[in-house]
Amino acid sequence: MNEPAIFVLIRDGERRYYLDSRAGAFLFREILWGPDALEEWVTQFDETGVWTDEVAAGVVVDFDNRTIVWAGDDEELDVLRVRRLYEQLLKSSWPNFTVSQALTGMRELAKAAGESDWDTYDEELESRYESFRSAAGLDWSEDDYDDYADSDADEDDADEDEEEQYDGDEADFDEDDEYGGFGDEPRAWVTIIEEGGAVRHRQLMSFSDDIINADPGILEELMALDAAEIPAESLVAEGIWFDHAKREIGFWGSRLAMYDLPRLTRAWHDWTVAWADGGYTEQCQAAGPAGTIMSDSQALGTILPIILSTKRFDIDGVLDDAGKQLKVMAIKAMGCLVAIIWLPILLFAVITQYWTGSLIAMGVVVVAAVIVFKVVEHRVKQPFQELDSPDRADDDRPPVAGPVDETARRQQLDEMLVAAGLPSFAEVELHFPMKERFDLFDDD
Repeated sequence: MNEPAIFVLIRDGERRYYLDSRAGAFLFREILWGPDALEEWVTQFDETGVWTDEVAAGVVVDFDNRTIVWAGDDEELDVLRVRRLYEQLLKSSWPNFTVSQALTGMRELAKAAGESDWDTYDEELESRYESFRSAAGLDWSEDDYDDYADSDADEDDADEDEEEQYDGDEADFDEDDEYGGFGDEPRAWVTIIEEGGAVRHRQLMSFSDDIINADPGILEELMALDAAEIPAESLVAEGIWFDHAKREIGFWGSRLAMYDLPRLTRAWHDWTVAWADGGYTEQCQAAGPAGTIMSDSQALGTILPIILSTKRFDIDGVLDDAGKQLKVMAIKAMGCLVAIIWLPILLFAVITQYWTGSLIAMGVVVVAAVIVFKVVEHRVKQPFQELDSPDRADDDRPPVAGPVDETARRQQLDEMLVAAGLPSFAEVELHFPMKERFDLFDDD
């Protein structure tokens, strides 16, 4: 349940391996502070001496050849403009280094580390939906949709969303919802330009295999979906447009889209397929009407709060919060049980007027309930306590790479932005979200 990451530092031909159980959660933040800060932070971890692929993320820094390759969760970089600005900032903070993200995850990272058996590892790219119907939520079961709603809805409106979004055998996305039923999660944008010039838009949670593989009749089936508006750039992770008159396809998106481009090109062989380097803006141009384009400051405002933060993923905090909620529920349940047991005793006391014995019996019930509750609580807690790392309490290492002091961290981040030719920290800070997203993180 942690987010382990491996770090490989190569210097003078020697490889040194370091492992940390939680560094993978926001690896993109840690590598941003440059080679010196990363090396200083990494060398405080446990040195393992060997490679392992039982990790969620990793970095290989080759100081001899001046290269850095990283792999990890990049969900915060789903929006293409955000990703490109981040990459611009990253390259600026690693001067004279060739910086790249492993397209196939740990498979490519192992190769960069010089592991001879790298080709035996499975590629770690996420799989796509099999059909566009699944990507639109049309073929989901009630349980499938509940899982999606639980994972993406805010705590304040999760229950409301689950009740109103699902209807019968098909998930019926509410067209009156602010984002067409997708919440605030980046999605896939499909544009179909018909022979006569009419432009149709559709939205999916992501592109599906039947679209990438050009299944027969797929464009007609997509056209049968409910019409959609042009989504804002901040809500698009990948896009595609089909121009019937020109027989052209424009395609763009995340590293998963880049990986699927050759497959798309082969499948749609009677169309001209091109990678749309302009992304959202280029699709808007192809579609005609303008969309809602993010400014650089707005885009950076989505990730700078995380980069500025010195908080780390803490599974103990997650379990502690869940445990507190469970404990409250258990106390309420135990209270109800005690009340049920008390009822006949009170009835007996009222009828017989034997209050002394009845009150004693009620007290015995309370004591027994407390003892049972404490015993059960101890047995539930014990397995989780055994999962704690023995050195966690004494871990006084810096929680993140780069400055830990907030003022120094802000100042250095501002200098990094200016050096990369990006808006200043003061300009970006105006676009920070009001609600922080660190409920699962804590200061070390």
